[in-house]
Amino acid sequence: MAELERFEVFAGQGVPLVVFPLRPHHKLVCSKPDDHYVNECEAEYQLLTEGGKTPEMIKAAAEGGNEEAKDGEEEKKEEETAVEEKEEEKEEDTSPMALVKRKTDAIISMVSAKLGDRPPRVCLIAAYRNQLPLQDRQPQLFKFVPYMVAYLGYARPKCEFTVVIATQTDDGRKFNRGRLMNAAFRDVVQEAEAEGRPYDSVIFHDIDILPSEDLMPYYTCPPKSKRPVHLGGAWRTKYRNAEFVGGALAFRPEDYVACNGYANDNWGWGLDDEEIALRMVEAGLKIVKPPEAVGSYSDLDPINLYNIVHSEERGYYHEWWNMDMENGKCQPKVSGPIHWELYSQWWRDRGLSDIEGHSELIARTHEFGGRVVRLLYELQNDLERKEGVVALVSARKSLKACLDAKMSGPVADAALAQTRALAAMGNLRTGQARLMHKNKKLLTTEQQYMLQGGRKPREKSSSRGNRRLTSG
Repeated sequence: MAELERFEVFAGQGVPLVVFPLRPHHKLVCSKPDDHYVNECEAEYQLLTEGGKTPEMIKAAAEGGNEEAKDGEEEKKEEETAVEEKEEEKEEDTSPMALVKRKTDAIISMVSAKLGDRPPRVCLIAAYRNQLPLQDRQPQLFKFVPYMVAYLGYARPKCEFTVVIATQTDDGRKFNRGRLMNAAFRDVVQEAEAEGRPYDSVIFHDIDILPSEDLMPYYTCPPKSKRPVHLGGAWRTKYRNAEFVGGALAFRPEDYVACNGYANDNWGWGLDDEEIALRMVEAGLKIVKPPEAVGSYSDLDPINLYNIVHSEERGYYHEWWNMDMENGKCQPKVSGPIHWELYSQWWRDRGLSDIEGHSELIARTHEFGGRVVRLLYELQNDLERKEGVVALVSARKSLKACLDAKMSGPVADAALAQTRALAAMGNLRTGQARLMHKNKKLLTTEQQYMLQGGRKPREKSSSRGNRRLTSG
C-alpha cells in the first residue's frame, strides 16, 4: 500500500496508461530555533531572563565576548554586580516601548557577537521591467530603491550592502524574472567572490513589497548553511501556503549555486517560486521563516495576477502570465503542481549553470554612492533571436500575401473590421499604451462583445439544470 501511494495514474479515452511518480512528500519549512541566528538568540535571551538576568546584563555579556570568559568567574560576578548597581541608581523606564527596545538591543548584541568582527555583506537583487499597461512598475521602483537603501543602512546588526536592480530590455518578449536573477547573481555576487570580496547573503526580492522595521535583523543577518530564509513568509495574510517561497528569499551564495538558481525558461508571471522550491528540496535545503508575530509587508501593487490567472478572464491577459502553466508544465493545468517527472530530468542543467548563453549585459550604472547597481540585460539566446526574426518575416509575408490576394467576402470583411477595432484600441501599435477599463481589464465589456462579432453572450440552461454562458 505504501508503494502504491508513491504513484499517480493518468489515462484517458484512447490514451495508454501512464504512471508518473508523485511529487515526493517533504517538509520544506524548518522551525527549530537554532536554524537562524536571530531565532537562536531569541531562545537564549528567553532562558537568560528566566534565570534572572536583565537585558542590560545580557547585552554587556555579549559585547564583552570571549574576553569575559578568560577573566575568571569572580571578575564576571563583579561586573554583573556593577551593572546592577548602575541600573538601581538611575530611574528605570518600564514603558512597553522601552522594554521592547532593551530586549532588541540585547538580542542584536548577541547576534553581532555570533557573526564576528566583520559586518556581514548583503546583496539584494530585484528583477524589474515596466509592465504597461497592466502594471505600472516605475512608481514602485522609485519607492522601493530609496526605501531599501535607508532600510539596510539603518538596520541592526550593521551590514555592508548592495541593492541590484536587474532590468530586461524592451525586446518584445515576456518578462523573465528567473534569467534576470541568475544573470545578476553571476555579474555581481560571483564576480565579487572572484575578486576576494564575497557576499555572506543574497536576497532575491520583489519590488512591489516593502518590509517592516522589525524584520531588519533577518535582512542583515546571513542565513545559516543549507537554511535559506523566506523573509516573505512574514506576510502571512497573503502567503498562506507554508511551502511557498515568493516575495523575498535569502540564500547563502553557495546554497543558491547548489540548487542551480531559478529556471531560465519561465516567460511571464508564474512558476518561478514553485520551481525554486523544488530545486531547494532536491539540493537538501530547508527554509526558515520569521516567527509568527514578527514582521509584515506593505503592498505597492494593486494588480493581483494570481487572481487573474486563476479566473475565467485569464485569456485576455495572456501577454503577462506564463503560458507553460496551461501548456503541459502543470498537471492539472494552471492550478496544478509542476509535473515532477518532467521537471526532475533537467533542472540541474537549466538555470544558473547555463545562464551565460541566455543573457547579455548591455549596461551597468551606479547610484546612491555605489550602493545601488543598475544592470540592463538582453535575455534572448541565439536560437530565440533566430526564432523571433523568422516569426517577424513570416508575419510580414503573410500580411503581404493577404493584401496581394485582395481577399473579399464576409470572412475577409469581418477580419478587416476586427483589425481596425484592435488598431483603434492601440493594440497594433507598440508605442501606444493599450486602453484599460479602471486599470482592471485589458478590454471593456463592450469591446469584448465587439471582438466576438457584436453579439452578447446569452444564458442557456444545461441538461443538469446549471446555468452557463454561451455565445448567442
